[in-house]
Amino acid sequence: MAVERHEVGRGMQLLLEHLDKLIDENPEISDIHDAFEEYCMTKYSIGDGTTARRSGGKNDCGIDFYSFSNATYHVAQCKIPEKDWLEAHPEKIRAFGSSAISDCRDAINCLVGTSKLQANENVRYLYGQIQSDKSRDDFTLVFFLLVFGRLNEQAEVDFAQLKEEVGRQNVRIVLQRVDDILDDFLVGSAHAADKVEIRLRKEKGDSLNAHDYCYFLANAADIFNAFKDFGWRLFDLNLRYEIRNSNVNGNIVESLRRSRTRRNFHHYNNGLIIVCQHYTVRDADVRISNAQVINGLQTVKSIYNAVTAKEVELTDLEKDCRVQVKVIRNEQPDFVADVVQATNNQNPMAPRNLKSDAREQKLLRREFASFQPRWFYQVKQGEWDSLTQEGGRFFKDIVGYPPSEFKPEPTRKRGRVVDNQDVAKAWLAFIGYSDWAGDRTTHYFANQEVYDVAFRKCPADEHWRRLANLTDFRETRVMYLELRQPTCSQYLLAYLAWEFVRCFIPSPMQYREQALQEGVRQGKIKKEGGSFTSPITEQENYLADNHTYQT
Repeated sequence: MAVERHEVGRGMQLLLEHLDKLIDENPEISDIHDAFEEYCMTKYSIGDGTTARRSGGKNDCGIDFYSFSNATYHVAQCKIPEKDWLEAHPEKIRAFGSSAISDCRDAINCLVGTSKLQANENVRYLYGQIQSDKSRDDFTLVFFLLVFGRLNEQAEVDFAQLKEEVGRQNVRIVLQRVDDILDDFLVGSAHAADKVEIRLRKEKGDSLNAHDYCYFLANAADIFNAFKDFGWRLFDLNLRYEIRNSNVNGNIVESLRRSRTRRNFHHYNNGLIIVCQHYTVRDADVRISNAQVINGLQTVKSIYNAVTAKEVELTDLEKDCRVQVKVIRNEQPDFVADVVQATNNQNPMAPRNLKSDAREQKLLRREFASFQPRWFYQVKQGEWDSLTQEGGRFFKDIVGYPPSEFKPEPTRKRGRVVDNQDVAKAWLAFIGYSDWAGDRTTHYFANQEVYDVAFRKCPADEHWRRLANLTDFRETRVMYLELRQPTCSQYLLAYLAWEFVRCFIPSPMQYREQALQEGVRQGKIKKEGGSFTSPITEQENYLADNHTYQT
């Protein structure tokens, strides 16, 4: 039990760090409760994600977010302690009382019962959608109570009673305690260091075998268990981690909910490609040693999401769901990289990943690695974390040096890592293209003109003189770039200057707060009890017309 408490405590710490990151990166998210809602919405939404809406705030009737697809609705209420309480009790799990169940009852009554509560615009929209669909035979309403903590004894009794009551109204209510919500952060903890060995069951004779590869239909329950046992270590060689709210992923989850679509899952889905050191085909299963899923991450994670969000029981997957699998015996880095690049197209690939094999990116990788002290030049999302797993088994083959040479101290997990996306942003701003640097980060790699200036051209002496004097600079800045790649030292200077300046720049959330506060003084935005109470649409319209904020 002590180990379980330790794991939950570690998971809570990781989740809180993730929530803090959401607050820093998104000006729409103002506090820990908003961040928890956002995280839960990405985990428990249904369908393609386009109908997912946060509705929490004034007159939310206990509904923090919802999503729907066809006639199926996911509605949720989130409970998380205040930030002060969490900071004062970092290892403690909060016990919520019966009031949490009362809030759930109010929310469900608002949607399918009788309620006199005043609802906000988003909740009214949800109510209208449900009213138009609830007479359909396939209408399904699932209400999630998502608790960053647990229920006390009386609340557990009240929840069981409410579950029975709403079941008679054709509503399913699901309780997700902190232990359930932390699953994403704890998968693989039982096998954090040992070799990745997986067993995938199949039907006898249900495989196509060749010299170094085989095809077969694997039991989907084994896919779930493999991810639960080994977590993200299954994907060390993949180009990316999970794509949140992808329409592909949401539809994968939806196809697992019903028996008919589960039975045809292997026809609807591209399945997995696994590279390995060795595999053995038997009548009842395939045993795979040093397995790496190089295509199919989204499929694996969607299967996992469907089970943990209680969209489907593991026994249902066991009974009637199969997944296409191709296993290849080949661990050569170049071969694996080519297969990864060619096959990862079920979800759109990030432009910077598609450029990771370009000549200039490879040259920069080598130059940064040869610099003293050595720097790891990251060309793919999450690459450092991926390559340093399993003791850095592939690290030296790809980078040329062991991971220890990139760390200021051997005990540190993180080394001297500079991301090529950050390099592009810093360098463009440094050489006078701050308008390009401040635009969407994807265009650094998707827009060829921007990419060339960031990675293939370098300012001539005249460029620097004009930049210093600001003499007609914007009109002529393209004229004084030479067709040669900047040096590693130049990039590092720009990057470190940017990191220094960032210490003094307010966060996007602070800019938003300042602009809205200005709107309060002008009488255009309402604020009560320390919170902005004007509808989100009014806030967005005000910010869109606020020249200072937009600048």
